[in-house]
Amino acid sequence: MLTQISLAVLLALPVLGGEPRPVLEIVEGGTIGFDAPGRPVGLRITDPTVASLKPLYMGGPVHIDGHEVGTTDMLIVDSDGSYLLVDISVQRDVSQLQRVVDDVAHGQQDALPELEETIVGTEGLSMPVGSAIALKHRNERIISARPTDRRVASVERIGGRSVLTGRAVGHTSMMVQLETWTFLVPVQVVESAD
Repeated sequence: MLTQISLAVLLALPVLGGEPRPVLEIVEGGTIGFDAPGRPVGLRITDPTVASLKPLYMGGPVHIDGHEVGTTDMLIVDSDGSYLLVDISVQRDVSQLQRVVDDVAHGQQDALPELEETIVGTEGLSMPVGSAIALKHRNERIISARPTDRRVASVERIGGRSVLTGRAVGHTSMMVQLETWTFLVPVQVVESAD
């Protein structure tokens, strides 16, 4: 795997694939496969906090994990010395929201679900995968909530509330910041009963 390449070396290499630069769109917490042209000998993602590479297997696609919303790029160096720059955009999964908007637009006003409010404390939460709950504290306003592993659970601010969504079966911790103190909450996401 390519670890560093100087700008002078990069500018001297012939471009593989021509213009314009390809763009890969990945859902936050998701993975995408990308068939690199030619025979890649080096790959590097500029900002690994946004996306990272999974191990490359000969003859197979490059697998890229989207970690957090943002943009970065990937450099692919081919065995003949040519290179390709690929733009990577990691975006929130808004497919469920899009379905709700489509339902409302087609006259199904009851499509906006009421979210169950859950009191958050240090005792922990358990929720089914694919479900969402509105977080609430007994005495204080929640300033922010952030799971440590956003592949398992994620938090979005919706209508002034912190909404926790179970994304994948597993365990994580969630940092909850209130107006006067901050604490960790264990979160368990389990198989759906359906």
